[in-house]
Amino acid sequence: MHAALRALLNSAVDDGVILANPAAKLGRQLKLVTPALARQEQINAMTRGQLTHFLAVTTKTASRFYELFLLLGRTGLRLGEALALEWADIDVQSREIRVARAFSAGKIETPKSGHGRTVDMSRQLAATLGHLQIERTAETLKQGWKEMPPWVFCT
Repeated sequence: MHAALRALLNSAVDDGVILANPAAKLGRQLKLVTPALARQEQINAMTRGQLTHFLAVTTKTASRFYELFLLLGRTGLRLGEALALEWADIDVQSREIRVARAFSAGKIETPKSGHGRTVDMSRQLAATLGHLQIERTAETLKQGWKEMPPWVFCT
């Protein structure tokens, strides 16, 4: 949870919404950050119930990020991989996502593994991303843009 909060606040700093990330050193101060070796042993995915609750709260408090959080929760993609997704990487009909790049240190690179991979989507995620694509297409027409931005998650 701390890492997600820190990542969101880093984005807010990058967007100029806030000057500094108040959660940047919070982990060390509250002793939330454990050594890397111990951290690897402690990593646990959210349970289905925890993810459902988290997404329900997200719709009320951070609805702008719901699709991103749903994608992260349902696929296990890294944050940088999710942020580097383009619409061409999403196949709603086949319910597959091609992970071909990652956003890291302000630039687009290959994923951490060094090569791409294909990830399955749940029906819920496919429907949600399909709806998001329709919303983006409508926004593109409304704004009079020549083409829709290629990025799935953009500001």
